[in-house]
Amino acid sequence: MYNFDEVIERRNTNCDKWDKAPEGVIPMSIADMDFALAPFLRDHVTKAFANNPVLGYGNYDAESDCINKAVRAWQKERYNVDVPAESVSFAIGVVPAMVMAIEAFTKEGDAILINQPVYPPFADVVVNNNRDLIVNNLIEVDGRYEVDFHQFEADITSNNVKLYFLCNPHNPGGRVWTETELCKIGLICKRHNVLVFSDEIWRDIVFAPAKFTSFLAVDPSHADFSIVASAATKTFNIAASKTSFTIIPNPKLNAIYLKKRSATKLYEINILNALSDLTRVAYEEGADYLDELVKYLQANRDFAIRFFKDFLPHVKVQVPEGTYLMWLDFSYYKIDDKALQSRLSEEARVMLNPGPTFGKVGANHARLNFACPRSVLEEALHRLKEAF
Repeated sequence: MYNFDEVIERRNTNCDKWDKAPEGVIPMSIADMDFALAPFLRDHVTKAFANNPVLGYGNYDAESDCINKAVRAWQKERYNVDVPAESVSFAIGVVPAMVMAIEAFTKEGDAILINQPVYPPFADVVVNNNRDLIVNNLIEVDGRYEVDFHQFEADITSNNVKLYFLCNPHNPGGRVWTETELCKIGLICKRHNVLVFSDEIWRDIVFAPAKFTSFLAVDPSHADFSIVASAATKTFNIAASKTSFTIIPNPKLNAIYLKKRSATKLYEINILNALSDLTRVAYEEGADYLDELVKYLQANRDFAIRFFKDFLPHVKVQVPEGTYLMWLDFSYYKIDDKALQSRLSEEARVMLNPGPTFGKVGANHARLNFACPRSVLEEALHRLKEAF
């Protein structure tokens, strides 16, 4: 029904990924998808702007009953998470929501824990807000990342950690944390009065047999000390809408967060989402689209894994259980990260995200985005083969 094989020219379209790539270089980097907007969403956008020729101030309420209901219905139907309406609030993105949580629940000098490697803003927002960044490195076991729970708890207790940023599913490793792992995280954080901020923006893109479990679904007590943040943006490729939501079931925590949110004004929704109601429409009409998308992405993932196995066996690949990101280890080639990036961009003519931006443990690694038409993925992989 949906044509994910269509190659769309994205250069010179104000596209962050493609317009910053040199001519002739294929960018497999920034985490959006090179697929056309789903027709049902495009129709809503077209009608919305056709009916609104003036883009002035509006009175759109992002927290109206209809969008709140759509978000909660998606949570309940797909992830068995039933949350009260008043616990849901909106922001212009998950990262801004992280900043608001930092300002609401910690003070300058407080310790905040992250696992690395991880999406670079996790560290940036801590450091740039004058908090003490505590890094707990993930360990690689049988080709996938795991949490060293002994060290995790030691890092919390020895640094008096106040807030923990959890990435589930994990970017860049693609781990979908199991219920058992989330339970252990919850027990440790509860024992030491650590607030958990769970970034679950990748939750909809998960490949069988892995199964996503929200931090809120593991144990009823998690509702007392957690903030869950997510969005429709990764799922439906609508990052430009700049809309995310948080779920804070604890009324006291929610009140503190909303007070800080009110002070920052970071809840005023982008006009693209406001007029076309993209988030609501995506959740109400997008289930079939998502099912097809995940099948296509899983086929792309499997194709890439086979390709590396057959033609680039010295590149270690962590098989992603979720996301459309693939974490590649080029350590075998014994070149530093500057030389690695040079070979990727100048010889292979492929742009990947540099591993060190995800933390020191990302040295000799790079992240590949496989959310593109198969023909583009094939061309990029063949270029890598020739260069390595």
